[in-house]
Amino acid sequence: MGRDQAHIIDLKYLSETMMRMARASDLKSLAGIIFDFISTVITFDMCVIYKLNRAGEELEVVACKGASLPALRKRNRFQVGQGAVGWVAARRKALLVRDADHLEDFNIRQCKPEDPPIKSFLAAPLVAGDDLKGVMSISSTRPGQFREKQVQLISIIATELATLMQTNLRVRESEEFSSRILESINSGVMVVDKKGRLLAFNQAAQKITGHTMEKVLGRHIDRLNLTEPDKKLKILETLHNETPLFEAKNQLRQKDGKWVNVRLSTSLLRAQDGTVKGCICIFRDTTMEDKLTEQVMRAEKLSAVGRLTAGLAHEMCNPLLPIRTASSMLRLKAERLGEDPTCLSLLTTIEDESERLNRFLQNILHLFCKNPPMVFNSVCRVGETVRETVNLMAADLRKREISLDFFSDKAEALINLSKDNLKQILLNLIINSVEAIETRGKGPRRLCLETFTNSGELFLKVSDTGCGLDPEEKNNLFDPFYTTKEHGTGIGLYIVHRLVMEAGGRVSMEDLNPKGTCFCVVFPLSKDSACQMKLPGD
Repeated sequence: MGRDQAHIIDLKYLSETMMRMARASDLKSLAGIIFDFISTVITFDMCVIYKLNRAGEELEVVACKGASLPALRKRNRFQVGQGAVGWVAARRKALLVRDADHLEDFNIRQCKPEDPPIKSFLAAPLVAGDDLKGVMSISSTRPGQFREKQVQLISIIATELATLMQTNLRVRESEEFSSRILESINSGVMVVDKKGRLLAFNQAAQKITGHTMEKVLGRHIDRLNLTEPDKKLKILETLHNETPLFEAKNQLRQKDGKWVNVRLSTSLLRAQDGTVKGCICIFRDTTMEDKLTEQVMRAEKLSAVGRLTAGLAHEMCNPLLPIRTASSMLRLKAERLGEDPTCLSLLTTIEDESERLNRFLQNILHLFCKNPPMVFNSVCRVGETVRETVNLMAADLRKREISLDFFSDKAEALINLSKDNLKQILLNLIINSVEAIETRGKGPRRLCLETFTNSGELFLKVSDTGCGLDPEEKNNLFDPFYTTKEHGTGIGLYIVHRLVMEAGGRVSMEDLNPKGTCFCVVFPLSKDSACQMKLPGD
């Protein structure tokens, strides 16, 4: 084969190699292409690619052929200007050494005594524009292996390699910058391909959902169970319908099974030809925001309904006065005429309960005042009031076939609360328990009322075998006008909570197994109380 023909073949193969290099996806595959090319045009023992570190002072081994890459990386790095490789880096000029034994300017460094002696050496700088990216060296244990023509070929490859390294560096820096932006966003970001596999899942998305990026990338998004099995995720709906969403309300299930409210926006990712390649979803947790909004709405509702309720309560108070007066006159007349004691008792009940209703309506009026007066101004005998309340409810409980157990200290406890307010608290709690038992339907129908004292406090417990409460009901239990009942007002437990708090007490609720709830109301005992501090059974 003639010299010109061989030259043409070298240039053709060089052109093909450079095209393959341009298509390489990473440095490892790029180095493999380069080593294959050099092997066809040069006989060598070792080829090494060095990269200049960020400080621009040292050359790090990034790829090699004819030696162990881990072993080379463990050795001392070349300093710029040190040895033959350092000389090429410092002067940015190719170096050809035909026989190292006759080299007088400097020695080609031997890293280890056991290394085979280098006789022939060729190195070219990796320069892109004005930037040095590294050095590529080729060596042989035999002298006279390399020629000037090969230096030219290697220099062309080195220049192309430097350009690709610079491009890859810029791409990597751009990706890292984009990644930092993605991670710094407070909103969750999910990206899926056309098949629904997760390509991106930022830190906020991990925090909101409870899933980690390492475990979800590459998996189908449905495997995260972010929604009910019979519902489609909004990001997949967008992929299917090709209709982006903006600030859509939705709920996502976290890894631990809890649900969070989110607002999300979706957008399709398209290629240059317009074909859909995937979808991005940006979402934020609005659970607390929604709760605050709901509280504002409830406050507005409370204000509006409060004005209406206060008006109704005022109007209802007007006919109560003649009712109380008439019942009082009838009772007095019946006493003079010596009427049946049962009749007198019923008239007394009408008079007492109408008076209590009047005070209750006054409390409703106070409930919606900006500065309500204190609701306790007297000392109440707890046992007496509880027994009266139980007697009031006894007939209704028998009618509903609900058994009532009542346990109380023998000693009489006194608390700083009006009798009417304690009655109101008890009635609301008992009625709430009765409704829970009725809602459950089948099962034990039992209500328990217990009072005892301990450490200067009165404990009043009302427990039932009703349907219990779900987590949402527990969170909103004492909020005004919050109710899950079809005809409920949502004011009963709110009144209980407010009366107890203003009396210096506290109220709590706990679940009972297997079904039911227990409300516990605690009041500080009055200083006038003669009750002994003890638990039941002491």
